[in-house]
Amino acid sequence: MLCALALATSPSLVRAQEAASEAASEAASEAAPEPASETESEPESETESETESETASESDAGFRLSDVTVAGVAEEAFQAGGSVYVVSEETLEELNYDDPLAILARIPGVNIRQEDGFGLRPNIGLRGVNSERSRKITLMEDGVLLAPAPYSAPAAYYFPLMTRMTGVQVSLGPASILHGPHTVGGAINFVGRQIPARRQGNLDLALGTTWFGRLHAHYGDSNEWGGFLVEAVHLRSDGFRTFDWSQHDTGTGFDRTDVLARADVHGDLNAEIFHRLELTLGLGLEGSNETYLGMTDADVRTNPFGRYGASSTDRMEWWRTRAQLRYEMEIGDDVDIIVTAYRHDQDRTWQRLESFTDGTAFFNVLQNPTGRNAIYYDAITGNDNGPGDRNLSFLRVRNGRSFISQGVQAQTRIRAVTGPLSHDVTAGARLHYDEVARHHTGQDLFVAYQSLVPVDGVERDLRVNRGQSVALALFAMWRIEWERLSITPGIRSELIWNELIDRQTGILTQSQQRALLPGLGLQYELTDDVALFAGVHQGFSPSAPGQGVGVRPEQSLNWEAGVRAGREDEPSHGQLAFFYTDFQNLTGDCSGAGGCGISMLDEEFNADSVTVLGIEAALAHNFDFGDVEMPIRASYTYNYTRFRSSFNSENPQWGNVSIGDRLPYVPEHQGSAQMGLVWRMLRLDVTGSYMAAMRDRAGQGNGVVTDWTDEYLMLDAVVRVNDILPGFSAYVRGENLTDTAPIVSRRPFGARTSKPFMLQLGFEVALQ
Repeated sequence: MLCALALATSPSLVRAQEAASEAASEAASEAAPEPASETESEPESETESETESETASESDAGFRLSDVTVAGVAEEAFQAGGSVYVVSEETLEELNYDDPLAILARIPGVNIRQEDGFGLRPNIGLRGVNSERSRKITLMEDGVLLAPAPYSAPAAYYFPLMTRMTGVQVSLGPASILHGPHTVGGAINFVGRQIPARRQGNLDLALGTTWFGRLHAHYGDSNEWGGFLVEAVHLRSDGFRTFDWSQHDTGTGFDRTDVLARADVHGDLNAEIFHRLELTLGLGLEGSNETYLGMTDADVRTNPFGRYGASSTDRMEWWRTRAQLRYEMEIGDDVDIIVTAYRHDQDRTWQRLESFTDGTAFFNVLQNPTGRNAIYYDAITGNDNGPGDRNLSFLRVRNGRSFISQGVQAQTRIRAVTGPLSHDVTAGARLHYDEVARHHTGQDLFVAYQSLVPVDGVERDLRVNRGQSVALALFAMWRIEWERLSITPGIRSELIWNELIDRQTGILTQSQQRALLPGLGLQYELTDDVALFAGVHQGFSPSAPGQGVGVRPEQSLNWEAGVRAGREDEPSHGQLAFFYTDFQNLTGDCSGAGGCGISMLDEEFNADSVTVLGIEAALAHNFDFGDVEMPIRASYTYNYTRFRSSFNSENPQWGNVSIGDRLPYVPEHQGSAQMGLVWRMLRLDVTGSYMAAMRDRAGQGNGVVTDWTDEYLMLDAVVRVNDILPGFSAYVRGENLTDTAPIVSRRPFGARTSKPFMLQLGFEVALQ
């Protein structure tokens, strides 16, 4: 990005954190009074003794390992030549959400589309880019790309559990130039829990409605030469949807497990040249009885949390492994070097209903279940409860995919002062390889006596291919400060080699993509706490392997300007920004999540010129009334989207587009507000999230009801009682307090609602 936002694990911050912890321990030790001897005199005064005791207590118990990190990241965000938003560890602990969409919905410029209600496969866009499977934004964990195959198949079928995260950093527009490959909208970096500077741990156990359960434990320690961290999370639920009939009593819930281990060794904290080597290993597992099949509007209004029994055998299963080796070097206070080698492997299989065997789409039937579609609707629902009709059979697919993502990346940061100018230079490179191997099979079934029956028992190959990408990314940024003015030119280069081989036909498709992406950021500090900023950069999103002739990468020219006041770690701060994205070529991706059929899966489409512009606002303030504190936060986003050309597209979310049509699934208005109340051990937080109705497909005017999702307002609350006993806390949280059931999406195949009212009771125990 145009100003390097320091990761929570940058060498200087890690070194400062450990040094601060060591200093705090030493201060506590020095301040603690020696045992009195017979020859010792009494303290000079009672006040002096009390002061020493208070100092020791504040130095030891009051020290928070994340304080140094939060301050460093907040300062970087304030100085950035673009829009940067940071969610701190404290905020994540306050809200305690498992669903990443609930966290990201409170950040301006982030547009989301709900699907399963738990956030298992989030659909996230930034500043109007396509939110489908979060494939058009750059997703990272600890600064490393986390998508299964970021270039070959970037759809986010893996997403880290929010329970493990200690920070979220969102870089929008020009502030994302260092974080490709997708730079049109921006980048999201999730900061995982780091090795603590001293012995520290926690156990979190929660139970709730839908037989929800969460077990989260972490423990770590460090000494003068190294440390370790182990962490495990398990989430489960029976689900909140119920079948109208079910062939198997499978439920509609899920199980997810994440296990992580870190270990590091480092040199002397006081050495001029500081070295650190860290190894991270991780394992993730999921089994979820999720489906793409939605419902008709009439059925949703009658039974908002229902599900057709025809989808009772639909199930997703995946595993993922993670291995990262990270080397850090700090030379004095002015040079940081980070080199990371990484490899992620993932294997997933999703068995689900795809369409009718004759090609009739579920989406079309459920949007209009009358007339000719009535017989198809009866087949889906099993309404006749009779012997069924083999000619009205379903195609059930088993979409198996294996992914590899590996590479090495290096980044250096140099700070210097020459006369009246200060310089901050960041430069780096990443050599990356990823691949996706697809083996999709299908079987024909029909409904007889409300059971799925194979037509012939034959399971046939539908798609067998392998795509791979090799990418070399280079980037550089140079921040120059003169008094209150800073100028930040930056540049990014992407060189990509793609290949797709179709195992069924033997056809090999190869392509190359090149992009040179300049950017410029400006900032002027009116005061120490108020700054004006502006920026422009070239946006880019590469095409996946195997695209047809004429399909071009997504390209845009991005502008923004705004004002910010205060830093993220201060009691009061806010930001107001205007953004304008001029798409030279918007691209759309055809996937099952968007309602595409098997014949067009993974195809991309050009949309040529599109305008996206908007306003983002964020405000936070902490009212202090002595014994009572009242923190408030609010955000708002306005989006204006218009196609500037007319065309006909096979993309089902576009169709026949006319000049002036709106983009689908980008709300015109969205907002979030949070109010807290803190009194002694008690803390109450109430959060409201508003989402305007969104178009399901491109168009203009009001159209028909089935062209839109519902407008909705969600209210959540959490009450915490801290330190009931030393190191023991409890909390109660409620989600969707009004038990509303809006239609939040019509994709992939039919209308689906948000989750219902849910209640959780949890306990936390500090482990020392």
